[in-house]
Amino acid sequence: MRYRRMLWTAVAAVALSACGQADPVETGQTGQALRGRHRGNRVLLAAVGASVTYGVGSTNEAGFMKPFRWYLMWDYAINKHRLARVVLYNAAVPGATSDEVLAQVPDVLDEAARFHRHVAVVGCDGGGNDIRAFLNSPDFAVCFQPDMTQCIVTLYGILVNFEMNFSATVGQMREGLGDDTPMLVTTQYNPMLKSACDPTGGQVGQLGNAVFEGMPNTPLARGFNDIVRDVAAANDAVVVDTFYPLASDPENLINDDCIHPNDLGYFVILRQFIDAWEANF
Repeated sequence: MRYRRMLWTAVAAVALSACGQADPVETGQTGQALRGRHRGNRVLLAAVGASVTYGVGSTNEAGFMKPFRWYLMWDYAINKHRLARVVLYNAAVPGATSDEVLAQVPDVLDEAARFHRHVAVVGCDGGGNDIRAFLNSPDFAVCFQPDMTQCIVTLYGILVNFEMNFSATVGQMREGLGDDTPMLVTTQYNPMLKSACDPTGGQVGQLGNAVFEGMPNTPLARGFNDIVRDVAAANDAVVVDTFYPLASDPENLINDDCIHPNDLGYFVILRQFIDAWEANF
């Protein structure tokens, strides 16, 4: 375990510095499948999601997917004693809602048909955009009333829709990629915990915490991330937590756009991915 931690630290540093350079099998967020003789030595790293899964907010949009791909190649070679060409197919689209993330799945499954082995990542950031659409609308004013009933009812409706879409997304990915495919799903962090992102002095940040991690004795008792964990468990997927690691230091981990992680925040998420991979695969 100690060796693997040293390995991922070294690989992450190299990967993050290299992500701005051209890769022989990768352009932008997606590496096209190589149709060569050694097809069995290739692994598809497939992802669906929105802007965080894509990498928006990080330098050169490196995010966490590109360096995670580099890490997987090293891990296969060093710890699984198998040379593998990991090809990234990141279908994530910045700004996508949970409905639109679900629509990304068929393209991923079409690409997956070219490979014998897969690793899948499902970002929950489409659901984050569902919530952000409400926060950015005039309707959000109901959350500043003494009686928050309408606010809670509206947020509950958003979570119901997210659960339907997220469950379908993860379920279709699992069915299409097979039971033996390692699958990782992310929880949602709260960018409003950064002081400069909350003009109310903490009111919106605390409401965000309640939405993501639950508000007891309300329809929101089962929060956004509880939904993610339940859907993951139902589909034999591993949860990669982003809420608590980024909540530990939002001032230094959240981008000034008040939406995305910064480079350090993405590095923290990458570390969570690698820890989850080492613990489960």
